[in-house]
Formats: sequence, C-alpha cells, structure tokens
Amino acid sequence: MSEHIEHTEVDGLEASWTLDNHEIGIVSVYDTSENLLVVSIYQHPYPDLAEARERWPKLAQLWNAVRHDYWSHIGSPSHRWHNPRVGGNSPE
Repeated sequence: MSEHIEHTEVDGLEASWTLDNHEIGIVSVYDTSENLLVVSIYQHPYPDLAEARERWPKLAQLWNAVRHDYWSHIGSPSHRWHNPRVGGNSPE
C-alpha cells in the first residue's frame, strides 16, 4: 500500500486519508481551530469512507469533502500517470 497521505479540510477539520487501489482509508481527523486530534487510526486496516460515516456521523460534511477530493484526485491526469490501468478520459 502506498503511504502517500492526502488531506481534505472543511470548517476547521482536516481529514488525512490514503488511496489504495481506488479505495479511501481514513487515517486521522484533526481540528485545526482547536489544535486537537479528533480521530486517529494507528494501523491498517484504515476505515473506508462508508465505515467512517457510520462511526463518526457528525463529520458528514467532512466525509462529503473527502469524497469530492477523491473523485477529483482519481480523475486527474497525474493519477492516470501513476496508475496505468486507468486510461482514456474517464476514471475506472
């Protein structure tokens, strides 16, 4: 698994997440306004986005932003370069 960490921030909350084989893994959530760690997953398997929504439903707006960033990321030309299985003009 790639340990490249992506970051998504909304309303003072920052989610750190990984992308492995087109699947999101939530690593942590940090409250930037309070300088406080809200959620931290110390080892694999990281919860996917659906599990994160179930475990922390009050963070729905953040999960929506992560989903948006995910689709933006996998549709980007740089992602296609890193994943030769994805070709053409549309993500798999």
